Amino acid sequence: MKKNAVKTFGELSFQYELSSSIRRQFSTIENCTAFINVLIKREHLVYAAIWIKNSFIKNIEQDRGHTLQHAFPKNYIDKTSLQQNSYLACQLENDLFKIVTENDADFEHYIQEKNITDGAFAIYNLRDLGFIKIYTKQKDIFSNEELLFLNDPIDKFSLQLECCLINEVLKKEKEKRITLKQALLAMEKKYDFLLENISEGVIITDLNGRIIFVNEQMAKLSGYEKAALEGLNSEVLLARDEDKKLLRSKIKKRAEGATETYTTEHIRKNGETWLGKINASPYTDIHGKIIGTFGSVTDITHQREATEAIRQSNKKYMELFHRMHDALFFVDNKSYILECNNSGKLLLGYEESAEVNLCILDIIHPDDFEASKQQLKKLRKEGFFKNHECRIFTKQGELKYVQVNSTGIFKEGELISTQDIVRDITAKKKTEKALIQAKQTAEAARHTERQFLANMSHEIRTPMNTVIGMTHLLYDSNPSESQKEIINSLLFSADSLMSIIDNILDLSKIEAGELALEERNFNLQELLKILHKTYQLKIQNKPITLSMEIDESIQHLLIGDRVRLSQILINLLGNSIKFTHEGTIGLKVKVLHSNTENSIIQFHVHDTGIGIAPDKLNYIFDTFKQADLRITRKYGGTGLGLTIVKQLAELQGGAIRAESQQGKGSDFFVILPFKNTNISAAAVVPKNEARPDSGTLLKNIRILVVEDNLMNQKLMGKILEQWDSYFTFASSGEEAIVITENQIFDIIFMDIHMPEMDGCDTTKLIRGNPQNPNHDVPIIALTAAALLEERNRAMAAGMNEFLTKPCSPVQLKQTVIKYTSGREVSNKAVAPDVEQATSQTSVQKSASFDLSYLQEMANGDQTFIRDMIDIFLNEIPKGLDQIQSGINNKDFGFICGTAHRIKSNYMMMGMKKQQEAALTIEKMIKNEQNDLETIKEIWLRLKAESESVYTPLRTLLEEELGTIMKPG
Repeated sequence: MKKNAVKTFGELSFQYELSSSIRRQFSTIENCTAFINVLIKREHLVYAAIWIKNSFIKNIEQDRGHTLQHAFPKNYIDKTSLQQNSYLACQLENDLFKIVTENDADFEHYIQEKNITDGAFAIYNLRDLGFIKIYTKQKDIFSNEELLFLNDPIDKFSLQLECCLINEVLKKEKEKRITLKQALLAMEKKYDFLLENISEGVIITDLNGRIIFVNEQMAKLSGYEKAALEGLNSEVLLARDEDKKLLRSKIKKRAEGATETYTTEHIRKNGETWLGKINASPYTDIHGKIIGTFGSVTDITHQREATEAIRQSNKKYMELFHRMHDALFFVDNKSYILECNNSGKLLLGYEESAEVNLCILDIIHPDDFEASKQQLKKLRKEGFFKNHECRIFTKQGELKYVQVNSTGIFKEGELISTQDIVRDITAKKKTEKALIQAKQTAEAARHTERQFLANMSHEIRTPMNTVIGMTHLLYDSNPSESQKEIINSLLFSADSLMSIIDNILDLSKIEAGELALEERNFNLQELLKILHKTYQLKIQNKPITLSMEIDESIQHLLIGDRVRLSQILINLLGNSIKFTHEGTIGLKVKVLHSNTENSIIQFHVHDTGIGIAPDKLNYIFDTFKQADLRITRKYGGTGLGLTIVKQLAELQGGAIRAESQQGKGSDFFVILPFKNTNISAAAVVPKNEARPDSGTLLKNIRILVVEDNLMNQKLMGKILEQWDSYFTFASSGEEAIVITENQIFDIIFMDIHMPEMDGCDTTKLIRGNPQNPNHDVPIIALTAAALLEERNRAMAAGMNEFLTKPCSPVQLKQTVIKYTSGREVSNKAVAPDVEQATSQTSVQKSASFDLSYLQEMANGDQTFIRDMIDIFLNEIPKGLDQIQSGINNKDFGFICGTAHRIKSNYMMMGMKKQQEAALTIEKMIKNEQNDLETIKEIWLRLKAESESVYTPLRTLLEEELGTIMKPG
C-alpha cells in the first residue's frame, strides 16, 4: 500500500471515511456496501467480502460455520458457506488479522472465490461476528502496521453490523410478535445488552426532548447516573444556547421523519465540555408511529484534536521537508520536478525562494543518461530503485555526483509520480579518487621498494659471493696463523652481513605474501634434540643451564614446515642466550589440543635474562624495533628477529605473545597448528648408508659456468680446479647459446642477471631448442637475487635448482653430485681422532674453553692445535696488560685496538663469553661511550676469567700435546 507525502493526514482521512461509512439505520446491506466500497476505493482492492458466523445468524451455538453475508464485485463469488472445521476459520481463531500471499504454501486453502490464483489476502477477524476478507493482485501491498491502523473503524463496523443483524432479527421478530413473543423478548434483551456495551452513547427522547433512555456509555459521556438522566430535558447536556436552539429545531424535523447527522458542544456534570457527533433518526412505537428521537452520540473531541495535530504535523513535516540534509524531489511521470525541498534547490544551484520547474533527464550527464533510463524502467516495473549513482549539471553548469533512491507512487497500477531522495556525493567521489591515487602511489612505492631490495640483494650478494668463496679457498692454501685470524674476521663479518640481508629479504617476502610454506612430515622430537645439542655447545662456557621438555603425547610425525619452525625457535633461543648472562634457558613443548587430524602445540621459550620493561612489550615485535636503544648498542642486532618470528607464526595460522619482568627474565609463547600423521616417530630411523667419495664422483664432470662477473669466474675456477673436473666459462647469455650448441655438458650453472640476454631468457632458448645437445641438461640458477619472484621466474624458465650467492663449495659440490650421480654427499667436517677428542674433552669439562673450532680447522694436525694454544697463552696476558695501561692513561683508541685484536683469540679457543666482552669494549669506544668505570669493570672480569683457563691449557699442553708454555 503506497502512501503520499502527507501520510498522517491521509491515514486519518481514510479512518474517518471508514467510520463515516457506517450507517446508523441498522441496515446490513447499506452498511456492508458502504464499508466495502470505501475499502476497495481507498486501498485499490480487487475484491472484498464479509462472512458471518452461522451461530450469530441462526442463533445456533454449536454451528461454528460461516455464511457469506456480502461481497463485491459479484463475479468473484464462488462458495457462500464454510464448514465449522474449515481451514480458514481455524487459522483465525486467535489472530486479529492475517496476511496470506501467493508465496505462502497454504495460499490455496484461503481461496473461496473464482479466478484467483495469485496475489494476496488480508483477513480481519470480526471477533464473535465473523471476518472481513479483502484481496489484491499485488502480493506486497499489505503490512501489519496498516492492518493495525484499521482496527478501530473495523471494530466500530463490527459492532454496527452486529446491531444491524440484531435489528433485522428484531424486525423479523416484530412481524412474528404474537407467535414469537419470547424470542422477541430475548432479542430485545440482547439488543439492550448491545446498547449498553456499544462504544457510542445512545439516547432516546420523546418529541419534547425529554430523555426516555440512555445507555451506560451515554451516562459516562455526560457524567450523570443513568437514573438521574431519565426524565430530564436533553438540553441539559448541551453547553451552548445556540446548540440548545438547534436541538429544538432538530426535534421538529424528527417528528416529520427526518434523519440527520450534526455536531454540538456538550457539557458534563462537572462542567467539562466535549464535542459530540450525533446521528439522529425517528424513534417509532410498535405501530410505526414516530414518538421521539433515537440518537447515537460519538465523542469526536479527539478527532478535533487530531485535526489540529494533523495541521501541526503538516507544519512540522514541511519544516523537516525543507531542513533535510539530502535533497527530496517529487517528480511526475514525465520526469518533471513537481516539488523539491531547500536542499534540492541548493543542489541544483537555485535560491531557496526560487521555483524549480525542469525535467530531471535534461540535467543528467550524457554518459550516464542510458543507465539512468534503465533505472527508470526498473522503477516502473518494481516500484523502486536504490543507490543509483550518476552525474548532473547545476544551473551554473557545475558537474556534481549524486546518489538517488527513488520510490514510485502508483494509481490503479500506473506510475503517476516518484519520490526521489538525492544525496550529493561529489566530495565522496573526490575522496575515493584520492584514495585510488594514493593506493596506486603506495603500490608504485612498494614496487620500487621490492625492486630496490632485489637490486640491493643482487649487488651485495655478488661481491659477497667472491669474498666468501675466496675465503674458503684461502683456508685450503695453508695460511699462517695471522692470516687465519684475518680470514676468521672476514668470515665472521661476511656471515653477519648475509644474516642481515636474509632477514630483510625474509621480511619482504612475508609482507608481500610470497613466502611459501611447506607441508612435509617431520619428527619434532628429533628437531628438538638437534636444537638441544646445538645450544648446549653455545652455552658451555657460560654459567647457564639449558633445559628442554617435550609433551610425552607427541609420539608421531607431524605435518608442517620444519624449516620455518626451526627459524622461530632458533631466533627465540638465540635471543635468550644473547640476553642471559647466568641462570636458566629453556624450551617447553606442550600439546594444547589434539584430535585424529590436527594438533595445536605451544612452544614456551623462557630465560632468566635481563627481561623487558612492561611499557616496551608492545613494541618488541615491530619492525626494526628493540626494547631499548642501550640494549641495541650493547648487544647489537637489527630488530628484525622477533618481527620475523611473529609473522612466521601468523603465516602458519598461529600466534605469539610475550611476558617479561625486567631483571628477572622473559617468556615467549608460540602457538602453532600442525596436521597429524599416523606414523610413529620411533619407527622412523635415519638410514645409515655408505656415502661415495665425492672426489671420485666429481672427477671429469663437464661444467659450464655462465657468469659475467670476472671475480666470480676466478672464484668458480679456483673451486672447480680442486674437483679435477672440466669447466668452461661463458660471459654472456649469447655466448652461452653458442657454446651449448657446440659442446656437451653434464651440468650448467647460470647467473640470472646479465646484460642484454639474462639467465632466464638464455635457459628458455636452450630448453626450447631440441637440436641443442644440452636442452635437457640440468641448469642451476646461481645468483645474488634472492627474492621469491626471482626463484619463480627461474623455475618457470626451466631451471632445476636455485642457489643464492654466496654459495659455499660444499653446497656447489652437493648440487653437482645430486644432478650428475643422484647420490648425496655429506657436508660434515672431518671429525678429529676419537681418542684425541675424548682426552681433550675431559680437560675441557673442567674449563670454560672449547677446542672444537681448532680441531675442525686442524683436520687432525696436533701441531696446529698446540701452536694455537701456545699463541693464546702468550698473547692474551700481554693484551690484558695493554688494556690496563690504556685504562690508566685514558687512551681509548689504544684500548679499542687491543680489544679488537684479542677477541679473535678468544673466538678460536671457543671462549665466546670472553669474545663478546672484548667486543663490547670495542663497540663502546667506537660508539663514543667512553665510560671508563664500565670498561674497567669488564676488563677485571675478563682478566679473572682468562686467568682461570691458563692452568687447564698448560695441563693440556703438558699431558696431551707434549709441551708446556708459560705466559711471557
